[in-house]
Amino acid sequence: MKSALAYQFGSFVVVPERRELLFNHVPVALGTRAFDLLVALLERQGRLVTKDELLAEVWSGTAVEENNLQVQISSIRKILRRDQKTAQSLVTLAGRGYRFIGSVSRIETTNILPAAPGRGRSADREATSGPTLAVLPFKARFGAEQMAADSIEDEVFAALSRCPSAFALARSSSVADTLLSQGVTADGSTGLRYVLNGRVTLQHGRLRLVVQLTSLPTGICIWADRFSGHLRELFDFQERVGRSVASAVPPKIELAESALSRNNHGIDLSPYEHALHGRRLAFQLNDRAMDLGLNHCLRAVSLDPTYAPALALAAYFHAVRKAHGRVTDLADEKGRAAELIERALDMAPFDSDVLWMCAFATWEFGLSGWRALDLLHRSVSANANSPMALALTGRTEILLGNHTAGRKLLERAVPLHSPDPRNWLVSHGMIFAFLQEKRFEAAALWAGKTLSASPRHTGAMRLMASSLAHLGKLDVARVMLSENLAIEPALTLATFRSNRSFIDDGIWDLLSEGLSMCGLPDV
Repeated sequence: MKSALAYQFGSFVVVPERRELLFNHVPVALGTRAFDLLVALLERQGRLVTKDELLAEVWSGTAVEENNLQVQISSIRKILRRDQKTAQSLVTLAGRGYRFIGSVSRIETTNILPAAPGRGRSADREATSGPTLAVLPFKARFGAEQMAADSIEDEVFAALSRCPSAFALARSSSVADTLLSQGVTADGSTGLRYVLNGRVTLQHGRLRLVVQLTSLPTGICIWADRFSGHLRELFDFQERVGRSVASAVPPKIELAESALSRNNHGIDLSPYEHALHGRRLAFQLNDRAMDLGLNHCLRAVSLDPTYAPALALAAYFHAVRKAHGRVTDLADEKGRAAELIERALDMAPFDSDVLWMCAFATWEFGLSGWRALDLLHRSVSANANSPMALALTGRTEILLGNHTAGRKLLERAVPLHSPDPRNWLVSHGMIFAFLQEKRFEAAALWAGKTLSASPRHTGAMRLMASSLAHLGKLDVARVMLSENLAIEPALTLATFRSNRSFIDDGIWDLLSEGLSMCGLPDV
């Protein structure tokens, strides 16, 4: 019997008959539509494939918005970036369609090597890959209920596919079925370590959805939530569910992964595991945690110089160290951060987390306010459900004089930020919104929230001092300023302004006036 054909490109193999995508002989999760799109492009390698052709072939005449196609193409590109040889293989011809320009070989499936035998979870998956998340079919009882369940599930899957920290599996993915049938060992050696499922009920026109996220290695439900809405508002309801799930699930998985890795402090860590330790330490915001976290990121980069999440996180750590007054040689630290930023962006120019972390460092070191804003808008475009990207973009818009646009972005971020330990990024942005509106009491309240999560954040100290001074509470404002000066003894209005020359004059006037009232010298 003649074997079926497969497509080989770089370190990838696609087996259409088995609906499998392999990377270095290991199955990779890719949604049904994305898989079909990839096969269609590989079959026409080197040729322009129009959007109409792809929509007709993959969606079989079903009415679908073009945005759906773009989302699936983005998920393919995210996978292709694992191999430098294929990272730029899928190109867009603006307004026309797509072309796969990489070298593709047609091989028989009998020539495909089986997955390499494992020696633990780090060996069984790509050393820089995170865990796999399977989105299982949402349960329902009958026609209209099932229709709503399928629609909501599709929205959740699409929202999760834009998150950099987890790979989502479509309900009909053969990879998900295979992994689930194999089971998962205590260390999660198949790579599938998290399952998201839901149940939809419909009664008297009202929908109720219960969603839960389960860790397979521990068997513990690590997150659950309940949503309700009306069937006639299904589109709005599913969008709200998608936003909430996509903002809640990645940090929960990140924390669960940190818990799984805490017992592994040896030297034989993968780049992913080093970065995982770094992310866990980034939540703690104390001096020792910042130093250890940066060290883990640099170890990850030494093992894999192209690992963009570790490069960006290292730049983020440098910026946080500066914001907390931990920098002794500003020029040296600024130079190191600038190099890490460029390397990270070169490796992952479309990764939402990489973009916002690089933007944060770009802003904190005063490299370029407008470039920081551009990176942040790209981050929001990549993942519109990232509270950090939304909050930082909103804050930056306000600081550059675009108050209305910034306020809207911050309002989108606030309902999403609660599950993430980096809440201070959201609350810090809210301070500037209220300062610009001269609502000094609210600004002081949000500054207090920032300092509660990040006690040594010098920017929040200055904002608190300025807001209190505007309220006439000069004694308390001077105490807060003295705490800031204990960390930054050389701080003056002139030195502060020199590192933030791109801040809008209106914001600067309010901030500097308050700081002057509580005693910060001009020079």
